Amino acid sequence: MTKILLVCIARHLGDVAPQLFGALRRMVEYTLQTPGYKQDTIDFIVLTEQPRDKEGKRLAGNQAIRWNMKKVRPHALKHYHYILRMDSDMIPPPHALVTLIKTSVKHNAPIVTSLTPERPAKCGTDQFSQLMNWNENEPKEKIISSIKQLKPFVCTGNAGVGFMLMTSAALKKIKWARLKDDFGFWNEVHKLDIKVVCTPRVVCAHKEHRPAIVRGEKWIVEHWRKVILRNLAAHRNWYHGFPYKWWHGHSVETFLVMLPLHLNQVKEPKWFTYQGNKNESLKML
Repeated sequence: MTKILLVCIARHLGDVAPQLFGALRRMVEYTLQTPGYKQDTIDFIVLTEQPRDKEGKRLAGNQAIRWNMKKVRPHALKHYHYILRMDSDMIPPPHALVTLIKTSVKHNAPIVTSLTPERPAKCGTDQFSQLMNWNENEPKEKIISSIKQLKPFVCTGNAGVGFMLMTSAALKKIKWARLKDDFGFWNEVHKLDIKVVCTPRVVCAHKEHRPAIVRGEKWIVEHWRKVILRNLAAHRNWYHGFPYKWWHGHSVETFLVMLPLHLNQVKEPKWFTYQGNKNESLKML
């Protein structure tokens, strides 16, 4: 019998997307009805502790996440074979847990993540986070090919912690240093030579909470301008890799002018209805 702990981290219970609870219920029901998983034990916990620094100020979001993961780690190591760590704005499909575990076993990968689209309000695109240049997963063309074929691929950079399965063996090695951000966490994982795989068969929705832009408009426009220059230097269409609705019908100049208008759009992702059908294409690629 396999024991699995689902861990959601939020500032408070009300910060958890309501759709997440329904999605997790369907995921647990699916798992316990799947042959080979019917005897599994699945527990769920929401961690909301907001630690403070020496001056009494609340720690930033990433630091609070590390704090909570470090606190739950001894309990998870003692009682569970797997830990599924998720953000409060993730909405997984019903088959997510079974698929992540099967991928972990088949590919001998102690850490497996889902595909997660970026939030347009955060960084101006709904492209998968694993494909964003700043996350440094290479080679990018091979990853795109793997996604189109629904084949798991190894992540060499930031694989995304939004919906991530870890074996107890991986959790035992990782100390969850409190002051590290996502990039620091993944640097630690790769230094420990822990294999990380992302499976395109699990696509989570990334719920929009508010229209705040984390990456500023100037940064985003400059980022896409550089992508255009790289595409031209590689003798590709200037819009290679861009969201279709953004570039279609525009020249380079009008695209850059129109780009800021996309940044505040709140877009409800539809990925959570995706069931991993091998014959179904992923339209964003």
